[in-house]
Amino acid sequence: CIHSLTLCCVEYPMSLTRLLPQIILKLSQIMSTSTISIHILEFLSLLVTLPDLYSNFVEDNFKRVLGISIQYIQYHMGNSNNQQNTQINQVYLQYVLNMAYQVISIWLTRIRASDQPKYVPFLVRGLLLANKGRSSLDEQTITCLDMISRYSFCDSDSVLPSWDLIKDKLFTSNAMLGQSSYWIFGDTIIQINLSKTGFGEVKIRSSSALTTLVKRIEDYNADLPKPNDPEETEQDESTLKIKINETNYLDIHQSMLKDAIAKYKGPGELMQSKTDISPLPRPKLHQIIQPDEGILRGISVLDRMPTVDFHKIGVVYAGPGQTHEKDILANSIGSSNYQKILHSLGNLVRLKQLKGTYTGGLDTEMDLDGKYAYSWSDGLTQLIFHAATLMPTRLKYDPQCNAKKRHIGNDYVSIVYNDSGRDYKFDTLPGQFNLVNIIITPLFEESNQTDQISPNANDSSFEQFKPNLNEIFRVETQFRSDINHLSPLVNAKVVTGPSVAPLVRQVALNCSIFTQIYLKPNNYSTNWTERYRQIGRVKERVSSSPMSPTSQ
Repeated sequence: CIHSLTLCCVEYPMSLTRLLPQIILKLSQIMSTSTISIHILEFLSLLVTLPDLYSNFVEDNFKRVLGISIQYIQYHMGNSNNQQNTQINQVYLQYVLNMAYQVISIWLTRIRASDQPKYVPFLVRGLLLANKGRSSLDEQTITCLDMISRYSFCDSDSVLPSWDLIKDKLFTSNAMLGQSSYWIFGDTIIQINLSKTGFGEVKIRSSSALTTLVKRIEDYNADLPKPNDPEETEQDESTLKIKINETNYLDIHQSMLKDAIAKYKGPGELMQSKTDISPLPRPKLHQIIQPDEGILRGISVLDRMPTVDFHKIGVVYAGPGQTHEKDILANSIGSSNYQKILHSLGNLVRLKQLKGTYTGGLDTEMDLDGKYAYSWSDGLTQLIFHAATLMPTRLKYDPQCNAKKRHIGNDYVSIVYNDSGRDYKFDTLPGQFNLVNIIITPLFEESNQTDQISPNANDSSFEQFKPNLNEIFRVETQFRSDINHLSPLVNAKVVTGPSVAPLVRQVALNCSIFTQIYLKPNNYSTNWTERYRQIGRVKERVSSSPMSPTSQ
């Protein structure tokens, strides 16, 4: 039944929109095994990617969606230490918990920003009740609370849109005014820099983000000249430095710090202000006096840790009559409908010199793995698609296509467009890490058109690459024999062209999360959790160094 609802999301959106509030209400009343939990949470994870379906949601509807996840967190955290749980049950339990936190995070970001604070007391209370009886909060709870505070209370107006383009000019070593100051506030590390250009920068490092707030120094001292004045000269910069020294630049640091903390509430502060349930004391503020090399190195490591989770998905095209690995990997082009679906999976990106986008190991210097790839992001997760047809085929030098298999063979999940005319066998592309295949099979006669998408094409020319509503496909998942089946495609579904990409992409993402947990059942952690642990290491280092408590 839930699998049918999932299919209706993409196939019958208009009909489902009218019934969705009642459906969510019914789902909120179901509390059962982890097996049912998985399917409900996967349904919600697909639904959030289709905003037209819930465009008429009101506060109660959103609360029910968030409440479903909270229910499962409360229920499954209460059973996590059950001695009767087998290792495989622990894997599914951890997957349910991870999906529940993910559903909360992504749904909150889809609520209108001005309305998000209204949901904070509801979320905080539910998450704290899930941790009832524990000596400390669960790591995922802390990182989720940090995300809630960041989205609900951070002053986004203080962040300059083009900050990445100008920060290197404003805060070069020559432009710095005095030393940076570092502070510990709960589970965040705050750094404040002042520049001779008249700007101040506040960096708030937390488990879920690195938030940069930009302030004008003149806001904290009316006697200072305005920044970026066209008439400003080097002499003016010297005057600015003298005036700041006269007022004590540390006082300005502390004023900026106080202002930033007032706008950015960490998890501990969030609990104090929004609910009477508080297993943690109010966070304390400490200044790090003379941070040593170890502390600065720890902060540098934190800055290199991603604030989103990464997943890589293989994509291959099996042409007519092709059943062998070499033939499939050697394809440098596919059918017209393969191209349409591939294009609908994400955004085409140029790999050379690509920055800020996860590539899953694809070369970004010399086009060794092709010029282009498809990438997708929802703000909390990045997907990269390793499409074999976009990678160079060099049969003379690489007859077995090992260069392509080096990437696709290490992807836990692969999407296979099966145009072979035969059933696709799971081990067609054998590999140690090949755990899940998502098979797309056209149920109509393919045209012979094999046009590649032009990377330089404008948006209007992409219309020809949209899947056709009259074309239908059979879509199904295959799992390695030691994995119990999950996903709404465990039984083959017939899907129309426009629905294939959004459905397959979300199933691929969910399967990728599951396989990562499956392979590391006792060591799996999100990037947010890893950042939280790194902040803890920095705090441990700080505890053995001089620091002075500062009252707010």
